[in-house]
Amino acid sequence: MPAGFTRIRPSVRKRPSKQTYRDPAKSAKIKTVSAVRAIAPRERQSAELLVIKLDLINEVVTKTGVTKTKAEMAVETVFESMKKSLAKGDRIELRGFGVFTVRPRKTGIGRNPRTGAEVNIPPGKAVRFKPGKELQSIE
Repeated sequence: MPAGFTRIRPSVRKRPSKQTYRDPAKSAKIKTVSAVRAIAPRERQSAELLVIKLDLINEVVTKTGVTKTKAEMAVETVFESMKKSLAKGDRIELRGFGVFTVRPRKTGIGRNPRTGAEVNIPPGKAVRFKPGKELQSIE
């Protein structure tokens, strides 16, 4: 639950997944969690700011002045092309930001925590990110 908001107990007729929150500043009911997220700052439990895709879209809109739908399409296109390239095993290098690579994962032997029986873990691929010099020098 976002900081500063109080949860109102859902009535019997409402579905339990939909929760109602009250904004202390406005003293108004907000119906869903997504509405609370739109108003409240996105924070993790350790008080770090969290950036989501919508924040990137809004940043593109403010910097370029294009419509929100076109900005959303542009951000989606970038992410989809990155996913396709990584699925093919290509390396993505963004100068000043970092490098995305796909590395193979070894086969392994794990244990079932309940029974203690050994379980074979099949080989796979993992996406790795190595930050660039400019990203590492951020304080």
